[in-house]
Amino acid sequence: MFFKTAVIALALMGSSRAVPAVERESPGTNFVPHIVGGEEVLGREFPAQISLRVFDKHNCGGSILNQEWILTAAHCSQYDAKYLTVYSGSNLLSGGTKHQVTEIHYNDDFDYEHGFANDVGVMKVSPSFVFGNGVEPIKLPQRGLETPAGANATIVGWGRVYAGGPGPDNLLKADINIFDHEKCTAMYDSPADMHVYDSQICAGGDGVKDACNGDSGGPLLVNNEIVGIVSWGRPCAVKGYPTVFTKVSDFIDWIENHINSQNTEEIGRNAVIHLITIHNHLHLMQPEEGVITVHFWTLYIGRSDSQMHTTGPSDNINMFFKTALIVLAFTGFSQAAPKSASRRGWRGAAADPSLPGDPYIVGGEIVQGRQYPAQISIWDQGQLECGGSILNEEWILTAGNCSQFEPSDLTVFSGSNILKNAGTKHQVVEIHYHEGFNPHDAWKNDIGVMKVTPPFVFGNGIEPINLPDKDVDTPGGTMATVVGWGRTSVWGPISNELRKADVPIDDQKKCTDIWASEGMRIHDTQICAAGTGGKDACNGDSGGPLLVDNKIVGIVSWGRPCAQEGWPTVFTRVSKFVDWIQEHIKS
Repeated sequence: MFFKTAVIALALMGSSRAVPAVERESPGTNFVPHIVGGEEVLGREFPAQISLRVFDKHNCGGSILNQEWILTAAHCSQYDAKYLTVYSGSNLLSGGTKHQVTEIHYNDDFDYEHGFANDVGVMKVSPSFVFGNGVEPIKLPQRGLETPAGANATIVGWGRVYAGGPGPDNLLKADINIFDHEKCTAMYDSPADMHVYDSQICAGGDGVKDACNGDSGGPLLVNNEIVGIVSWGRPCAVKGYPTVFTKVSDFIDWIENHINSQNTEEIGRNAVIHLITIHNHLHLMQPEEGVITVHFWTLYIGRSDSQMHTTGPSDNINMFFKTALIVLAFTGFSQAAPKSASRRGWRGAAADPSLPGDPYIVGGEIVQGRQYPAQISIWDQGQLECGGSILNEEWILTAGNCSQFEPSDLTVFSGSNILKNAGTKHQVVEIHYHEGFNPHDAWKNDIGVMKVTPPFVFGNGIEPINLPDKDVDTPGGTMATVVGWGRTSVWGPISNELRKADVPIDDQKKCTDIWASEGMRIHDTQICAAGTGGKDACNGDSGGPLLVDNKIVGIVSWGRPCAQEGWPTVFTRVSKFVDWIQEHIKS
């Protein structure tokens, strides 16, 4: 799986190779797309190749279909059109002609929770492409074409040259072979529990050449025809694990219908509002050996047969990422993982291994007794979503990225260190998250509160968390503790027993400089910890506490998974939100 993931939410959800506005990665379980073992492309050998960018930063690849449309992965399409641009006509990321994305469609049956089925999307751009001078449309295969195992194929892209490595400025290519479909299916069914469908095709797996973070959405070419679209896999160039591509020949009718569809105004008359959850990439499949899933809760306006973003009247629609899914793109990351991928530790090809990833306690120890009586777990219809802390008899504190749900979907369990079938169950009845929460700006203001019923009964291992003094700063070097049920390693299982890990608060300027190198801005309302390697939060820990002297100084937000030396996890700085918390739990 290819993830350009830079941000990974500390929750337990989907995976993919495309990443949200910020990328992240998860050290053990990543599926990140980039060209590994490739060579620089000389001349315009691949004139249909484009760079798809979020906030003008490379996130995915794609292919020109005609003068106005490009073909890419669905997991690269989970954005408002106004945030996306396309560059064409150059082998260099630093060059080319800029086009604004004006319309987006992705397959209505795209399913990040089950092997990224139907991972295909198209985008309309302006100005139109001018053919000639190294710009030409891609050749589509015949409808229903089957490409035999062993056939020679070529992958092309600007993804990272190795897991966690830099992305090249020059376009790269690598020759790989189509992988036997039955063997590929068996490989991912166990132990990864990721299904490979007939509408997908596998290639690579020799451990030498592969796609990786930033290659999501790019082409798999056989005889100059695009037979596959980079979707997901185990990053990067892991021997025996082929990359999985969307089989283009199964989507010819879908592609033609959508690039020849009625205009936006006509579509608008038939539009319906879709509230959907996306598991980008991240997805969450992520870099290294897993899939990072980025959980997106997005309000889209679209047709009943496809999801669509347009510029114009819908520009004011807010897009929230509960990031857990990371695909083979080069953008967002958060520590809350989407439902399925992040649980499995996969990452999407759009995800960036150098960016944050899923939250769980790595290198921790089992908590003895009710040492953390305010700790709770948040569940979405039977699936662990996030951690959190009890504020008073009726309210809990968690992350904004954990709060993109309908209250009726969520339950909270308190009073037990055991995750499954233990503790007291509470129904969430009210949710508030910060009005300034912005996943496109390093998960700024990533904080939320939830009201539950029945109320918590204090005593017998249940107590409220201690809030810090308003605006207090915790100095770098201070020892802190992270607590949660997140995965104990990128590929590992969710812990059934509450775990803790002692980590140092990171110097704020140092953390800011580190993440600035990935285009991520650390705000004064955030605090960094860990980064020394060995101990960290990971998938499933989002929303949980960072404690100093039994006070909650931070809320797990995002980072690069997991326990990667030199890459601190980023937490919401609670002392900056004491007034906000008190106002909303009294409202």
